[in-house]
Amino acid sequence: MSVSMGQLVNDAKELVMRLKEREKSVDQAVVQSNALAKKVDAIQQLENELINLNEKGNHRSKVAVLSSIQKENKVIKLLQQENDELKESLKEHQSVLEFIMTKYREQMLKLVQLKREQELCENFFKSALSQVIFFY
Repeated sequence: MSVSMGQLVNDAKELVMRLKEREKSVDQAVVQSNALAKKVDAIQQLENELINLNEKGNHRSKVAVLSSIQKENKVIKLLQQENDELKESLKEHQSVLEFIMTKYREQMLKLVQLKREQELCENFFKSALSQVIFFY
């Protein structure tokens, strides 16, 4: 069996290409396995934290938990009461502001009307004065 040198070179090139493809596949598998390892580590860490929390929760007595909840409820009620007071205060401030703005608008309307009247009077005075001057 005689194999030519060209055929050997071609076979070697083909083997090199296959090796490169397999190397890429291996690299992708390594990347995927690293990602999976990170996920597994994160899951284990979460599991450990949950176990610690459960242990801490089991050590607290029901009385302590109830006491804590009652304290929180008192704080919540105080905050709700303060919130209601603030809402009431806001309503009062809004009504006062509306009253002030109404008065302001009324005064501005009067001012505009007075300016118009003043302009009419000035125009009337000027025309009357020009007529008086015209007669003399």
